[in-house]
This record gives sequence, C-alpha cells and structure tokens, in this order.
Amino acid sequence: MNLTDLLDSHDPLSTLISINNDGYLTLNSVQALCVIPDLVDIHGNTIHDARIATDRWTLGDIAPDGRSTISFSGVFGMSGPFKIAEMTIVVTYRPDFVWWKKTKEFHFTGIGDENGRLHWTQVPSFGL
Repeated sequence: MNLTDLLDSHDPLSTLISINNDGYLTLNSVQALCVIPDLVDIHGNTIHDARIATDRWTLGDIAPDGRSTISFSGVFGMSGPFKIAEMTIVVTYRPDFVWWKKTKEFHFTGIGDENGRLHWTQVPSFGL
C-alpha cells in the first residue's frame, strides 16, 4: 500500500491510496474501509473513531502485479490546518480458489507541518 501527500491541504483524506497486489493470484471482491481513530486540527477540534465505508470503495478484482487507487476525499466536513491524525485502512478481499475472505489492516500516522498539511507515514504492523 502506498500513500501520496495531500492533494488538498484542507482535506486530511485527500491523499491518494494505492492498493497493490504483489502476489501471484488475483485478489477478488476487494473492498476498502477507512478508520480514523483520531484527527485533530490546530484549533483542538477532534474527530474520534470515525469509520468510512461505502460502495464507492468497492474495488472489484486486482490481478497479480495490479493496483487500484482510491481517495477518501470529501468525507469529513472538518477543514484544516491539521495537527495530528491516525488512520487505518482495512482491506478485505477473497483470494483465488477459496470461498473465504481475508482482511489486512494498514496503519498510518499523519503529522501536520507548519502549514497544517498532513504528511502520512506507515506504522509497521507486527503479527505472528
């Protein structure tokens, strides 16, 4: 998963998110969900535990070495500049040849610069 910097400094979710399939099999019925545990602007206004999911982020199938790019732009009415944010992108898909779905979470932290523009950094996920 890759993120770009914000396209609109007043929209904390205007970054482009690329969901990549680096595997050997097609990812079927790919869907994305955005979870914002915390989003704080420079005035102290806060959003806690927001979940964003609509059919808009149903991505269909992603072939091997393929990718799909989405943005959660325009979802919140909160405008920047922003101080800090946390975001988790939850991707659900069905691997080829099986009937069950798998879910992967990607965690990010956004730190506001002197202009209130968030810069996202992926937080490593530790699993078994």
